[in-house]
Order: sequence, then C-alpha cells, then structure tokens
Amino acid sequence: FYPINDGDLANLVAFIQALPAVDHETTPIAVGPLGRILHVTGLVTVVPAEVIDHNAPRPQTIAKAATKEYGEYLAQSCTGCHGKTLSGGPVPGVPSDGPFPRNLTPDVATGLGTWQEADFVRTLRTGVRPDGSTLAAAMPWQAFSAMTDEELSALWLYLQSMPAQPYGNR
Repeated sequence: FYPINDGDLANLVAFIQALPAVDHETTPIAVGPLGRILHVTGLVTVVPAEVIDHNAPRPQTIAKAATKEYGEYLAQSCTGCHGKTLSGGPVPGVPSDGPFPRNLTPDVATGLGTWQEADFVRTLRTGVRPDGSTLAAAMPWQAFSAMTDEELSALWLYLQSMPAQPYGNR
C-alpha cells in the first residue's frame, strides 16, 4: 500500500476496522524449496517490505477530479499486471500459457489507440471489449466497474497521455 497517499490509506484502514471480525483460523504461510532458493538468490522477495524505499517521500494527496494526474494515481494499481509502462505482455513468474495482460497505452496496433473513452468505460463496466470479446478472468473488471465516471475518465485521460508502447515493453 505504499503508493497510496496517507488520506486514502487512513480511509482503507477505517473501512477494514469497521468490518465484522471473522472467526476462523488462517492457514500459515509456507515458503517451499523453490521459493527459498529464489529469495536467497534475490530473484524474488518473500518479504515485500524489503523492496520499499522507506525513505522515499509519501505520495501527496491528489484532488479527485477527471484529470490525468488523478488518473496516474489510480493507474498505479494496473502496473502489477500490465507492467510499469502499462504495455502488458507476459508477467514474470506467471505460467507462460497466458492469457497475458493487454497493452493499455495508446498504441494503435496493440493498445487502446483506436478506442474512445466511451469504449474504455463500457469495457470496465461490463467486462466486454468493443469487439465483443470478454476480458480475461484474471482482469478484475468488477472492481473497476464500481469506479465513478470521474475516476474512469481520469484513468482514461492518463492512459491517453502516455506514449504509445509496443505490446510487452514492460
């Protein structure tokens, strides 16, 4: 949750604290031999806090408006699958049989370059692309469908402001 500004993080904590307690035992987390090898060699971290720059400045609060700046803040949740450039492609450490995240940049050949904002909003609200195909089950479009029109517009403005990238240029 490091990229979340302090206000949004406080709201998230308050929401979680307001939920009713769950009465069940959680399964202990176990790291197998391969996970230990990957951790020791530095290819994967088992403790995510190790990769956070604890001295980096906290993100500033951004006005919730249909702006590319707010869209950039919202798009941080997309980088885990679509990559830092949001150009999609195979995800390191994920089985190679796909499907792989799509290109969200305005690239005409492989991205959203031919889409309109209405196409983008409709896709995130329904899970169906303009060509009639459905989003992969791994794409959490249901969570995005709960976003406001203003949030989706901000996200669209940010994605359209990015340089077009070829597919998989993570």
